[in-house]
Amino acid sequence: MLIFIAETPTISPSTSNNTLELIQVLTPLAWPLIFLLVFFVLKKQLTGILEKSASIEIKIPGSEIKLTGKPSDLRDIDKAIQSIIQELDKNIINLSNQEKDLLLEINNDINKNNKHKLCDDFQRGSNLHKTYQGLRQRHLIRPKEGGQFNSGKEIEITDFGSAVLELRRTVIWPEEELQLK
Repeated sequence: MLIFIAETPTISPSTSNNTLELIQVLTPLAWPLIFLLVFFVLKKQLTGILEKSASIEIKIPGSEIKLTGKPSDLRDIDKAIQSIIQELDKNIINLSNQEKDLLLEINNDINKNNKHKLCDDFQRGSNLHKTYQGLRQRHLIRPKEGGQFNSGKEIEITDFGSAVLELRRTVIWPEEELQLK
């Protein structure tokens, strides 16, 4: 039969001081180590949270749009919006000065009087008629009740035309040019 006698280790004052010094040295390092441990344990969950909180900002002169979602979805949305903006620009980039002036006049009349009517002496085939047709072909305006441009007929700005005026106004009329009018 073997008998083990266990001795309670005694801590000498020098051992106690070394342990305290070690604890004092390790204490400032404890929170970063705990953070890293938690990060590696919860990495998958934290990555999911960060991906879900991603956002994208799209700045268009005169407007700003902020979208949130998964980064892959946001890239697709950004591409779609940029292609829409390119289509807007293609549609308005070659507006003649007469078309720009007429569009501004129509917009101002509608904002001020709630309507824009063709004058009583309006003639089909005239230069003014061709200018109205140019704006109509770009889907910026149309006769309010459809049909042809005729004297006395009310003109409205299309939804597309409103979007162009709101989102791309500075492309059509740079600020300094607009102030001169």
